[in-house]
Amino acid sequence: MFSTEDIINLSTDSSFSRGEDYYESGCIKKIIRTGNRFEGVVSGSSLYKLILNFENEDLNFQCSCPYDHGGLCKHEVAFALAILNGEYTEKIEKKPGSLADKEEFGKCFRNTDQAKKISFLKQLLDKDSDLQNQFVSFIKSESEDLDEITGINIDTIKETVHKQLASIDFDYIVENHDPYNGRYYDDEGYFDTANDEISNVFLPYKNKAIEYVKKGNLPDAVRIMLGLYEATQNLPGFEDNEYEIFYESYDEIALGLLRESFKEITGNIGQVVISDESIHKVLDLFFQRYEHLEVYYPDIEEEGDEILIYILKYFEKLFLSLITNKNTAEYFYKIIRENGLECLDMAFVLLKIAEVTEDEKMWIEMAEKFAESDQKITKQLLERYKFKNNEKDFNRIAELAFSKWAGNFDLYLVNNLSKESKKELYIKALRSYTAGKQSIAHYNELREYLNEAQKKKFADEIKKGYHEIFFVQILEIEKRHEDILAFVREKKDISYNFENIIAPIRNIYPDECFNMIRNKCNAALGDYNRNRKTYQQMVKWLKVMNRIESKQQETKQYIKTLYEHKPNLPALKDEIRKAQLL
Repeated sequence: MFSTEDIINLSTDSSFSRGEDYYESGCIKKIIRTGNRFEGVVSGSSLYKLILNFENEDLNFQCSCPYDHGGLCKHEVAFALAILNGEYTEKIEKKPGSLADKEEFGKCFRNTDQAKKISFLKQLLDKDSDLQNQFVSFIKSESEDLDEITGINIDTIKETVHKQLASIDFDYIVENHDPYNGRYYDDEGYFDTANDEISNVFLPYKNKAIEYVKKGNLPDAVRIMLGLYEATQNLPGFEDNEYEIFYESYDEIALGLLRESFKEITGNIGQVVISDESIHKVLDLFFQRYEHLEVYYPDIEEEGDEILIYILKYFEKLFLSLITNKNTAEYFYKIIRENGLECLDMAFVLLKIAEVTEDEKMWIEMAEKFAESDQKITKQLLERYKFKNNEKDFNRIAELAFSKWAGNFDLYLVNNLSKESKKELYIKALRSYTAGKQSIAHYNELREYLNEAQKKKFADEIKKGYHEIFFVQILEIEKRHEDILAFVREKKDISYNFENIIAPIRNIYPDECFNMIRNKCNAALGDYNRNRKTYQQMVKWLKVMNRIESKQQETKQYIKTLYEHKPNLPALKDEIRKAQLL
């Protein structure tokens, strides 16, 4: 899909070097591949989530760290190197049935008599005890009261879990951490231990909730979720700890880890059969609790008071799993309106309600309302207008997308904007993408829209961004060979990409290029701290020297001199042989 060279080209010298160190230290925790999407976690001063989407030979990285200095961050470099070395687990995507299959099922279901349906259902239930429990819950929920089929107490879970979280001794974790326990030296591994301690508090409750879900007892599963959520609020600060493990508050750390548990629980909800009645009651349960807390706890806390607030975004996946049909969607929307919750935290819930109820007007209205605040909604809205061939509204939202999230939308806009009606925006998007991804293919297209002054300005901006190779590639396309030579002279002693930046001019200025490479090799040999890596780097320079057409004899003689160096340098000889330079 990509090579180390691609990652080098997308990084600064510093970020690539630091990323290599990160990778070699074993900081990549786990990478999951689903199709052309990779997700993983890197342990640094905190845990950072990384995503790589590989589309049409374009690498789109995302990292949750605050890095903003151009090119890939060190975490993305380490992440990419791990992927290159196959250090990921592949998850097979379950593909939904085609429309034709659904139509065939509908026809078959309608034309089958009741006795055959019951026979099939009975055989299915006989093979799975969880399905049997779901069936019992489905039937009972039509008549039984919620409190008669559930027994979990939210307040009990909240108090118990809160005490467990508050009692974790983080100082003890740091003091007893062994940085040499494992394959690599890890001076900050106590981050992982601390996170594991917090997650282990949630674990038995998460497992119990999943067990309830599989049995069809959704109310108890949701009560567990509510109890865990409330337990993570108003946790003690880290002021009394001698060591500052986390940069965020304890509440934020705990909630972040709890979201992973919630994801597993709600993932199981999507796999079970739940009656509309049961879903209605669970929604009532949730929003009765929500309303109680909002009323009971004032908006402005007095000194010493603790406020417990429900952030609805944390329950988004749960809400989405409960919108199973038009009936549940309409019921949910009624609750949302009654509580005045047509807000950003509920945006995706509202969009799904509109989809399930087939209310196109509502979908457009909600998407327009929240597009400026969420780029995923902006993308969906663009796709909707594109499908409708509504160029006017597509162009309007395209302007919004580029103004707010240029780096994430530039390629999409390049591929979908009309070059005639939105030429100015098209060029802006193309320029942004070309600079961000250092894409020579796109630069060749961009340059057709630029005058000489604009080309020079663009190249200067790339140089300022420390993208040496891309800068030289641009100069080569523009045949600015003297500028390349000046740049090589400027960077010859400090660049990690010397062999790449000098290569385009090796046969244009053969004498000077030959001398610069020879001088660098001689300087490297004179370095007291030289090692095999030094020789490997020298071989990269020598390969360029070996392609200087007018210096073939001198090159052969120089390489022979290095090979026969006195005192003998076995590692250098080995590298020269492997590179087939003799």
